[in-house]
Amino acid sequence: MAAEINPGFLISITLDKRRQNADNTYPVRIRVYTQKDSKRKLIPTPYNFTENEFGHIWPTQPNKKTKHYKIWEELRDLESSARDLAKTIIPFSLSKFESLIKGEDIQPDVQQVALPEPGRVKPVNYYFEQKIEHHLTREAISTAESYEHALKCLLRYAKKDVLQFEEISVSFLEAFEKFCLHEESKSITTVGIYLRNLRAVFNDVGIPKEKYPFGARKYIIKSSRKVKKVLDNDVLKLLFTGLPLTPEQQRAKDFWFFSYFCNGMNMKDILNLQVKDISGDKLTFVRAKTASTRRQIEPIEVYLNDFALDVIRRYGNLNQTGKQFVFPYLNHGLTAKRKNDLKKLFTRSVNQNFRKYARSLGVTGDLSTYYARHSFSTHLIRKGVSVAAVGEALGHTDIKTTMNYFAGFEDESKREVALKLLDFE
Repeated sequence: MAAEINPGFLISITLDKRRQNADNTYPVRIRVYTQKDSKRKLIPTPYNFTENEFGHIWPTQPNKKTKHYKIWEELRDLESSARDLAKTIIPFSLSKFESLIKGEDIQPDVQQVALPEPGRVKPVNYYFEQKIEHHLTREAISTAESYEHALKCLLRYAKKDVLQFEEISVSFLEAFEKFCLHEESKSITTVGIYLRNLRAVFNDVGIPKEKYPFGARKYIIKSSRKVKKVLDNDVLKLLFTGLPLTPEQQRAKDFWFFSYFCNGMNMKDILNLQVKDISGDKLTFVRAKTASTRRQIEPIEVYLNDFALDVIRRYGNLNQTGKQFVFPYLNHGLTAKRKNDLKKLFTRSVNQNFRKYARSLGVTGDLSTYYARHSFSTHLIRKGVSVAAVGEALGHTDIKTTMNYFAGFEDESKREVALKLLDFE
């Protein structure tokens, strides 16, 4: 969510009940609230509903079989696109956000490139390459690669080597989306990443209103519904107590549960751990995902249980200088790209061997390290830990981000709640 990248604003969908329309409906607005100065702005959308209709549509996801589901999806995509757009504005500005989401012209600032005279604007390729170089310089290799993949896909669709801004319209983006989904079999998540990268390029250049294809009443970037990657208690117990068949499966199991017990740490953060991060049974780290995007970095503290300490003893080495890596899979002499490649190889190995291990116990499915993070958060919330506390453990600044990890309550938990309602003692 937006606040995770650029804390300082909150964005939500709301029904504006200040003035009723002639047909007894109210307008739906995008509500933007700035935390620093407590300012609020309501941005118009094309939607109007009665209070009763809106209650059936938002924010709770309606049943897919009802007429409300498609509208809920559209509102969800609109809210997600608004948050994504807000992330590109640093420092955040209400007026700039309003101009961008309405497709209006904005004045370039120090982080933007002034638009050359008509007919002399550089091609899209040029600004993508600037983005790629920028992210390579700051060693954000995965982000640089996502821009590279996005540009290549855009050029494949356009069937040319150079793409101009004037060629990209709402119809172009709609056709590009279909091309990615149907001809290249890409997921809606991947398409969203590509188009958010393209939109970031548009925003950097400062394309005027008539050429800006994103925003309300234009093209809205779609987002997929996040699948809750959570294992229930019985499966977790089976996987934790089971015996792997090979050393590779044993290592995969150990690092998967190390992630689970250490606040759902991802493999990149695990491999980045340095000796100085561990003091006795306490681990303190900063997520690589947010280290370069937040102005105020909040370290995450983890208290290591016996299993996690044993993994460190068996695979790691704390008898080194403070800045040495705990686990022997990286070293400081490697380039950023080589480190990124090794992290990918390690994560792939853990995922592949953990799936083999799980299948040997009769557990099927595309299990991955994502399940460790989602299971960690969901089981804590189910056990009564507050969402705010779980969010802090995950390194989130927005409760809505934490709720994206939460898979809800199991049927047995819901049954217990229903039975408790009969107890009036």
